[in-house]
Amino acid sequence: MSRKIPFDIKYRPQIESGEYRVETKGGSPARVVCWDANSYTPIVFLVTEYDGLDNKYKEYTYSCNNFGRAFSIESPRDLFIVTPEEELTPFEDRLAKIIVSSQGLYSFDACKDEAKRCAAELIAIAKEECKNQIESEYREIIYCAYEDGKADALKDFEETGKVHCRSYDKGYDDGKKEALKDLPSWKKWGNGACGNGRGIPLALVVRGLNGYELVDALGIQGEKYIMLSDLEKLPGFKED
Repeated sequence: MSRKIPFDIKYRPQIESGEYRVETKGGSPARVVCWDANSYTPIVFLVTEYDGLDNKYKEYTYSCNNFGRAFSIESPRDLFIVTPEEELTPFEDRLAKIIVSSQGLYSFDACKDEAKRCAAELIAIAKEECKNQIESEYREIIYCAYEDGKADALKDFEETGKVHCRSYDKGYDDGKKEALKDLPSWKKWGNGACGNGRGIPLALVVRGLNGYELVDALGIQGEKYIMLSDLEKLPGFKED
C-alpha cells in the first residue's frame, strides 16, 4: 500500500535513501538532482515525459521551492512524495509504541496493523466518553443556573417585595419560575362571593388609591386580592 503526500524538504533523507519516491502531481516520475540551487526555487528535478516530436520519453528539467511548488499557482508539475505505506496518525503511532513497550515481544512494524485496529476502537470509545462527559457537564451547568435563578428570585422577593426581570439562560429562567410558582400573587375576584361569616380576615384587598384592607369576605368583581392563607408560602414562614 502506498500513499501520496505533499512534498516537503524535511523528507530529503527518505528520498535520497530511496525509501520515498517522488512524482509530479500529474503522476510522472521525478528525480531530484539538486537541493540547494541559488534560486527562489532551489530544488532542481528531472521529470520523465513523452516527447511527441521524437516519439519517445525524455527527462526534462524543472525546479520548485522546498514544498514542491514549481510555480506560484498550482501546476501539474508540483512535486509529491509517494510513501511505501500509509503513515500512522499521531494517535496510532503512540499506540503502536505503547504496544511495543508493554508487550516487549513485537517490533514496531509488527505493531502497526494492531495499532490501527485498536486505534479505531479506542477513538470510538473516547468519543462516546467525551460525549457523556460534555452532556454531564452541561446538565451540571443548567442545574447550577437553575439553583442560582431560584435563589436570586427568592432573595429579590424577600428584600424588595418584587422580582427583578433579567436575562439569563434557560436554567436560570426555569429556576426563577420554580421559585415563583407557589408564591402568593395578586388576583382579580370574579363572580360570586365568599366569606367565613365569623368576622375573621381571610384576604387582603386593594381599596382606593394604594390602600389595603383586611376583609372577611370577597364579592366585588374585579377587586384585587391576596388570600391570607397564601402568605404561608412565603420563605421563612415555617422556620423556627
